[in-house]
Amino acid sequence: MNRFLISFLIGAILAVIIAGIFLPQKDDGKTIIAEWEKLARDYQEGKITLAEYRRGAEKLIERSKNIPRKPCNRKWHTKPCGSK
Repeated sequence: MNRFLISFLIGAILAVIIAGIFLPQKDDGKTIIAEWEKLARDYQEGKITLAEYRRGAEKLIERSKNIPRKPCNRKWHTKPCGSK
């Protein structure tokens, strides 16, 4: 029984480690903004062409759609959420 429990725990830990290595990380706003800046910098410096810039921009736009937005937590909705 003890051997089974120990081997099960070791297997579970290894599975979590392997999944953490191979599964893609979730995108957040900071990494996407940094990639936008790098893409723009590379284009301005002439390292990439306009077509490559557009392709990269399309990929970043698709990735940014998956970022969860902050929910509106206003108690009284006198103005629509997102407006100041």
